[in-house]
Formats: sequence, structure tokens, C-alpha cells
Amino acid sequence: MYDYDDSPFEKERQNLKVWLGVFLVLALIIAYFAQTFYWRSVSYTGRVVAKYTKVSRGKHHRGRTYILKIETNKGKTYYQPVSRYLYNKIKVGSWVKKKKGELYPKVVVAPE
Repeated sequence: MYDYDDSPFEKERQNLKVWLGVFLVLALIIAYFAQTFYWRSVSYTGRVVAKYTKVSRGKHHRGRTYILKIETNKGKTYYQPVSRYLYNKIKVGSWVKKKKGELYPKVVVAPE
């Protein structure tokens, strides 16, 4: 007549599902802040060699990430995510400088 699981481990299984959900949400939050802290700890001066957008599509969401490919004076390459405003403002070939503690680079006239 009743359709439920009366096994002794059902409550533990449900608790495990709840804690797994909490863990996944915390992991996503930590990953977001870790990425932000990483970009704030990097400093460089370089030239923008390419620009592109990355489109992500979900069931109920569509998003764009604006990315600048920057080659530094020291030969490193960074793929810097930026805001849409900055993406439209910076041209390919522009020199940019990003200081430690800032999230986005700024356009400079010539390398220092």
C-alpha cells in the first residue's frame, strides 16, 4: 500500500545527498573567488594579439565571456577575461599594462 524505503540506511543516504549538494555549491563559490584572486595577483605589460568571445549556452541561460590574448614583454601569453566595455575599447595591437591588485589591464601608449 505504501511505497517508501524503510531500510535503516535511507536517512543516511538522504543526508549524504544534502551534504554533497552543499559541498558542490561551496566548491563553485571557492573556484570563482580563486580565479578572481589569481587575476588580481598577476602583473604584466604586453601587446594584445587577438580578441575573441566565448559563448556558453545552458538550458535557461546564455552567456558571453570576452577574452584578450596578450603576449607580454617576457614572452608569456595570457588569456585575460575582461568586461564587454573594455573588450570594445581595446584594439588588437594595443599595449596594455596590468598592475598587481587590479582586475583588468589598462591601455598604455608605449611599453615601459
